[in-house]
Amino acid sequence: MKIRFMFIAVIAAGMMTLVSGCRGCGEEKPYTVKTFQSADELVQAVVPLFNSGDGKAIHAALIQKEFYVDKIYPNTAEGRSPGHMSGEDFWKSIINLKRPYNIHKNIEKYRGRIDSIEEIGEPKHVVEFGPYKYLRHVRVKLKVKNKQGVVESIEDDDLIGIIVQDSESGKFMFMNTFN
Repeated sequence: MKIRFMFIAVIAAGMMTLVSGCRGCGEEKPYTVKTFQSADELVQAVVPLFNSGDGKAIHAALIQKEFYVDKIYPNTAEGRSPGHMSGEDFWKSIINLKRPYNIHKNIEKYRGRIDSIEEIGEPKHVVEFGPYKYLRHVRVKLKVKNKQGVVESIEDDDLIGIIVQDSESGKFMFMNTFN
């Protein structure tokens, strides 16, 4: 009788674990991703952050790890290749190492120097990964103050390194800045 009771208790505990562990199964994970209606809107919002030197706001505007690892990476050539590195490892070894440095260098380069955005050009490269389109090296023509305080025009295609377009929603997301 005692063994039978323990057997039933173990089965009941196992069932409770399965039921509680499946809460939310099949539901879409909620992601906090800053999106924009167009690539131009994204550039108009992000470039002033480099001028102000607000690294936290720049970081907040970028695609975050969970969204990249779960949604974007599995669609990339690296994510689909046999024997590929996991999305988590790719993030840690590539993106997470370069991002802080690139943000810092571009803040250093532009803090307090950007007078205006003259023109937003086309990306140098467009690459499609499943429902995502990478717009790489978006050309931005800026009016910036040089060391003498004179305003001059420059073109930069590294400041807005990668914009990701979600083909399904039509939204644009800031993936990376280059140096």
